[in-house]
Amino acid sequence: MRRNVPAFSHAQTERLIALNRQLTQLEYWCLQRAKKLVEDFRNRPAPSDWAAEEDFEIESKICFYRSESSAQGQEELILKADFIFMPPLKLYYLNPTPEQALEIFALFHYNWRDGVEDIPRLNEERICWSFHDLHDHHGLGWYQVFAIERVWLDVHAIHQLQMKFPRPGKDRVDAL
Repeated sequence: MRRNVPAFSHAQTERLIALNRQLTQLEYWCLQRAKKLVEDFRNRPAPSDWAAEEDFEIESKICFYRSESSAQGQEELILKADFIFMPPLKLYYLNPTPEQALEIFALFHYNWRDGVEDIPRLNEERICWSFHDLHDHHGLGWYQVFAIERVWLDVHAIHQLQMKFPRPGKDRVDAL
């Protein structure tokens, strides 16, 4: 998507480059964390016969904050969003295939430079999905992106077990 891109100062461009690099590091960390969570699930003790069904999900959420200029010094939430779409990572790490690897890791190696072509020096960087997602999919203006001072990333592993209790015989219920 083409946008009017203002002329940025050297410091502003450096800030954008630093944010992109930090988000790239978070993506890598999230990939490693997803791999570890799937390994932990795969190596879990087998559920007993009492576990009727079992499921495992992983998800990631990110919050972007800026410093609030109020007297209380509270931060202001700029954006809360999904960070990386984790279900394909779960499937890949559980049962890796070459086809899945190509699909998944193409996302993380692709240069998502749409919208930054006209920003000198930034357009020479590999732009990660998360940085691209901020300005191109969530519609944050560049000055909102500059305002980001802190991020909070949650990675959730949800391991679900369903138990079914045997129904006691009619005589047992009547005895109670």
